[in-house]
Amino acid sequence: MDIKVKGLLTPERLREVLALVEAGAGINCYFDGRLRLQASVEIVRGCTYADETSSSDAEDLGPTTDQEDDEDRWDGPLPAYISGIVDNSPEALERQRLRQERERREAIRTAQSRELQQRLSREYRMSRELFGRLRLQYGQMFIDSINAEIAAVWREVKPMFLVNCKDGKTGQPRLMPQLEMRGNTVYFHGFNLSGSTMKITTPVATMDRTLGSRPIWKYKEWVEYAVPRITAVIDEYAEKAHLMKSALQPRA
Repeated sequence: MDIKVKGLLTPERLREVLALVEAGAGINCYFDGRLRLQASVEIVRGCTYADETSSSDAEDLGPTTDQEDDEDRWDGPLPAYISGIVDNSPEALERQRLRQERERREAIRTAQSRELQQRLSREYRMSRELFGRLRLQYGQMFIDSINAEIAAVWREVKPMFLVNCKDGKTGQPRLMPQLEMRGNTVYFHGFNLSGSTMKITTPVATMDRTLGSRPIWKYKEWVEYAVPRITAVIDEYAEKAHLMKSALQPRA
């Protein structure tokens, strides 16, 4: 293992390096900096200098005493991190490579997640704008067409509860949601036992601040069957009204 020490070389840092050198065979130490000591440079046994600094550059105050030798001896555990020491051993380089690879993959995942969130948010805003315009232009006829497709899905697929919950038990049929217009506002009703309603701006999705948007319900029959059929109805009316999603200016 090669160790390169950068910056000002103090007695404390040299003692840390010597502890590493004495810890095992095959360790080479290189100094990259000027040596400034208040003791003999003879304590730097087994080390070479990367910048050819000679021992005459050091301040030699004479031989050390027994007390100083005791102070220079390192008997404790090696520190987890020694500032200024660069470990370029194959093991350290491999750890660095793996860390950089993890950071690269994480950066890619973060960028992809942000891109997906922005795309879903943009699609939700366009769907909301399109649904609002068609609702105003075609009124109850538009709403009835969507309800007819939802009813067709329930007849064909027969959605059931897969687990017990407050609205039903495993194996029981799911209640069928239906759209209802109240003035200029559209609601979902009939989807649970309590009879509550849900105000919506588009039946295709709802806003999600983390994901951008998400389906109103997550169970398979709704996501994979009902939502595509609803989308097809919206597209059909949009074509009749000569509205294109790409031409819409979605509101924030």
